[in-house]
Amino acid sequence: MDTPYDQLLPGVLYRTGLTAADYDEAIQALKDAKTQSDHPSDGCTVCGDSGHQANQCHHNPLLMARRAVMASNVWRCYHCNAVFTNHAEAETHFGKSENEVARCLQRKAAE
Repeated sequence: MDTPYDQLLPGVLYRTGLTAADYDEAIQALKDAKTQSDHPSDGCTVCGDSGHQANQCHHNPLLMARRAVMASNVWRCYHCNAVFTNHAEAETHFGKSENEVARCLQRKAAE
C-alpha cells in the first residue's frame, strides 16, 4: 500500500488529520523550539536547518499558529483593494453590517 502524499511531508503542520502521533510531534517541535536560546549557533532546533533558528522556522507550531491568526485578521475590500488589519478600521470602511455600503463606494457615488 502506498503512503498518502500528506504523510510524506516533512512536518506535522503540513499534513492532514489529527492523530495522537501528530500531537506528540507538535509538542516535541515546541519543546525543541523552546531550547533554541541554548544553542544559537547550531541552527534551528526544530528542523535542523542551519539557515535560520526556531523563531523563524515554518515547522514551529507556535510561530505558524500566530501567523495564521494574523492572516485571519485581515480584511480586503474587493472594490478598492484596501487592506485593513484591525476590526475598527475594517468597520469604518465596510460598516457595521452587510447592509451598509462600503465607504469607497459611497465616495465613488458622490463623485
